Amino acid sequence: MIIFGTKLVNINLLDTPKVTCQDCGEKGYSKMSRFVKYFHLYYVPVLPYSTSGLSQCDYCETIHTYEEMSKETKKYYAEFKERARVPLWTFMGLFGIITFVFWIFLRNYEEKSLTSQYLSEPKTGDVCYIELSPESYTTMRLSKVSGDTLFVNFNTLMTNLESGCSEINRNTNYSTDTSIITSTYLKGMFESKEILKIIR
Repeated sequence: MIIFGTKLVNINLLDTPKVTCQDCGEKGYSKMSRFVKYFHLYYVPVLPYSTSGLSQCDYCETIHTYEEMSKETKKYYAEFKERARVPLWTFMGLFGIITFVFWIFLRNYEEKSLTSQYLSEPKTGDVCYIELSPESYTTMRLSKVSGDTLFVNFNTLMTNLESGCSEINRNTNYSTDTSIITSTYLKGMFESKEILKIIR
């Protein structure tokens, strides 16, 4: 399956005023085209990376690249190029990628802000996602908060992905054995990256 590639499209077509063809010598209209080549991902335009232009004599139908155009034709092409700008839709994928990255950044920032808030004011029911080791994760739930003292229950299950913590976070999976820690110790677990995030 091809998910990445390039494509060439004609972005504008125009008849020029009468110019003399350097091949047939006839003075007449010449068709000008401007092309843009862009990268695409799943056929969605991501980023244009080159442009080119052609002219075609109406009489002999000879096609000339920009380098082959006469000075007179190049003059008209320069004016034509100003009007035939690269369209914004060829940047569609790039805009989408930037928006997605920005959304991820905002989400992470919001998550960190909430985690800092939850660490400062822990509440009963808060769930901590814990990394036991690479590819080994579990959860810990606060069952009671009494001042600086926190009563916690650990999940009896583990998962090999952080995203799997949400799947094992079920009431029936928590141990009935209660451990006691302090809010200072909880903050230390977060600072040492043992706690990845806290959900409420």
